[in-house]
Amino acid sequence: MSDEELKAGMVHAGMSEEYADMLAGLDRRIRENGSEDQVTHTVERVTGRRPISFEQFVQTHVDIWK
Repeated sequence: MSDEELKAGMVHAGMSEEYADMLAGLDRRIRENGSEDQVTHTVERVTGRRPISFEQFVQTHVDIWK
């Protein structure tokens, strides 16, 4: 999805153009610079359990979406 498509979708959902433009800009920086490509230990610290992958989560809970 292009930045313009993302922005247009947010505006269509009722967001102001200025705010949608700012969010699309943040998304671009995340995509281009990998600024959110990080691993933390928060899940284990908060829950006391090791995290699982999204794929594992889906496989474990597949019946919920049927």
